[in-house]
Amino acid sequence: MHSDFRQTVLWPVSRVLAALGFASIFAVPLAHAHVRWFVDANDPALETFPTYSWNDPAVLSWIAIGCLLICTAVVLDGRFPRVPIIPSKLRHDAIELLRIFTGMSFLLTAYTGALIAPHMEAFNGFGYALVFLEAVIGIMLISNNLVHHAAILMGLLYLGTMVNFGFVKALEYVNIIGIALFLYFNYVPNEELRAKLKPYSVDMLRIFTGVALVTLGITEKLAGAMLGQAFIANYQWNFMPALGFD
Repeated sequence: MHSDFRQTVLWPVSRVLAALGFASIFAVPLAHAHVRWFVDANDPALETFPTYSWNDPAVLSWIAIGCLLICTAVVLDGRFPRVPIIPSKLRHDAIELLRIFTGMSFLLTAYTGALIAPHMEAFNGFGYALVFLEAVIGIMLISNNLVHHAAILMGLLYLGTMVNFGFVKALEYVNIIGIALFLYFNYVPNEELRAKLKPYSVDMLRIFTGVALVTLGITEKLAGAMLGQAFIANYQWNFMPALGFD
């Protein structure tokens, strides 16, 4: 019954949604690759906005809160029982979705001539070679062929992006390494090795996503606070006055 339902309902619906998704994505005009926060990074007005410093009370307070939360998580993690990874269809479907959507993301980003993220546009021969590699990885992931090799190529793509755009910009998307390790741990052909690595696959996603979020918090929220301030100045999205704040 479940098999019939998937074949008669889920598969046709998923194909229609996928087709509509691709059509809508390719129909919209491409975003400018040098724009972040919907603000032109070359706008001279950005220099007039003050940024945060490490000595600001708000920054120090949130650093203290963050450290407290991390220490609390470490203590609780040692006290809670570890839930074993149980092979199930739901887990398998979740892995498949991650594989497919990662492949789609790589293909669409390569289509715009960018690497990993839309604002990191390829600008030289080495970059264009990486765009081609990115498209190949996307095809491999979507077609479910040699996924463990695609995971290794994702690591090479990330290193190439770091060479082209620098360590800090690449670190903002280090979650790509977490996804690559997750896929490799779950798709490595050697069954004995896969059984040893699979329990750590979710940890790789968690840790590298955390590092990416910390990096973005510093580069785009603290050091890059002027981008957010310029966005608020240019667009009427500031709801704080409605709550009684200046």
